[in-house]
Amino acid sequence: RIIYYTFIFSTVFIFFVLFFYLIEIILFKINKPLNIWPIIDFQTHYYFISGERMIWNGMHGCSKPDPKTIYKPVLGICKNHKNIEYEVSYTFDEYGRNVPNRPKNSQDGIAILGDSVAMGFGVEDYNSFSNQLQILIKDVPIYNLGVESFSTQREIEHYIHSPVFDKTSLVIFTYHQNDLGENITNPSKEEYEKQSV
Repeated sequence: RIIYYTFIFSTVFIFFVLFFYLIEIILFKINKPLNIWPIIDFQTHYYFISGERMIWNGMHGCSKPDPKTIYKPVLGICKNHKNIEYEVSYTFDEYGRNVPNRPKNSQDGIAILGDSVAMGFGVEDYNSFSNQLQILIKDVPIYNLGVESFSTQREIEHYIHSPVFDKTSLVIFTYHQNDLGENITNPSKEEYEKQSV
């Protein structure tokens, strides 16, 4: 009996995951010509309703709308991002997520672009990938421009419109495969260039 119920539960769970993913792709395809991005709202509501995790970009006072990247971090401290695994706060300044050990020199630095992995989802500022890299590379400033759920297109958009763009000579991209969908469904280079003008 346990095996039977486990099988039924697993089948229903897989069906719902695939169903939500299909809805996400359909909504994106339908609204892409209108330049509407429903995926973020859909993901945020799904995670809030399911209780699976609290989405940082849906927390009051942590992000704000942005016409080029859908949303971006609010400068200051985003407090109490928590679920059953962690309870952390994030600090953002004009250079992105805070890198506590960043040197205060004017030397060309390194920009870290990416999604929640680069941003340091679920860890305090001092435990983020960027700060750990800064501890290893003491003299070269590291700038963390990672933002949860950003695809490559939005990462680049965020980077070229930030003050970090003129302060860096090297860029490192990193993201997790769960954000691959937006890269696959993004517009072509020609469509993107038309939208960006």
